[in-house]
Amino acid sequence: MFATLLDPAAFNSEPESNTAIHFVECPELTTAGAESHKRLADRLTALAGGHRALLPVGGNLVGMTRDEWLQIPAESLVINPIRDPESWRAAATWPGDRGLILALVPAPGDEEPEPVEILLWAVRYAASLGGRGLDRVGVAGMLPITKGAPDPAEAEKRIALLERLVELSAANEETLRAELDSRALQPIKRPQR
Repeated sequence: MFATLLDPAAFNSEPESNTAIHFVECPELTTAGAESHKRLADRLTALAGGHRALLPVGGNLVGMTRDEWLQIPAESLVINPIRDPESWRAAATWPGDRGLILALVPAPGDEEPEPVEILLWAVRYAASLGGRGLDRVGVAGMLPITKGAPDPAEAEKRIALLERLVELSAANEETLRAELDSRALQPIKRPQR
């Protein structure tokens, strides 16, 4: 599991000069249609040789079947399950041997982040989809809604939240019980029939 920033400048951070992931903006993933997906596949084929992460932009991610996803040559998919809850439907059919990056922490100056318990649930759910496992799940800071220079103190807090989420995702049960709201660890009681 790892953490990354989709827009380092929004978090008052410098982009890495030797980035391991090439984020590819993909408006084609927000519209249905085989032709737009074919154009995207052609664009991505030209970028072969590096780690290509699909970054849907310009709308909500549309659902696709596993076979349709397999036609698109990419190693990871970025979803934003906070701003686009329907993206979970697309993630459910994204092949389990590919990475899934969750944009979970809003940029400084945007809305407040969800509680860490909810974010951790999202990470674990993503790991369960398609038998992916935590090794193929990443967390990221969201693209900013507001423009302008971020508050450095707020940026530090948001980055610390991403780091804490990575640590908690690998933590044992004892650590989770000590650090999380106890309600997050209680089993759901189902009504007896």
